[in-house]
Amino acid sequence: VPPPRIIIGGETTAGARLAGRIGDGWTAFVDTFERDIPVYLDSLAAAQRRRADQLVLVGNQFGPNGSLAGSPWVTDPRAELDRWRACGADGAVVMARTTADVDLLVEAVQRW
Repeated sequence: VPPPRIIIGGETTAGARLAGRIGDGWTAFVDTFERDIPVYLDSLAAAQRRRADQLVLVGNQFGPNGSLAGSPWVTDPRAELDRWRACGADGAVVMARTTADVDLLVEAVQRW
């Protein structure tokens, strides 16, 4: 059994720093990811930890009445994932709040 992984959800610069110091990875929302990835990477380096051993995810958060309709995650998911990988993410968490959002994601994956 592999050891458990602790991925730190850091919506703040302090969270990114903590994740680099003690986490097995880091996740942040699209609003703060690009701002804080340098802090996360610097914290990893200061703790003499390897980026290759980490899991870094960008999360997408929509408002309480938000929808994925029109989102790049449904219009061109491959390009959106490539964009975030270029920014330093290994993958993404895409929140689907409704059945309609799930349907949009299923359709998007079928076009992948």
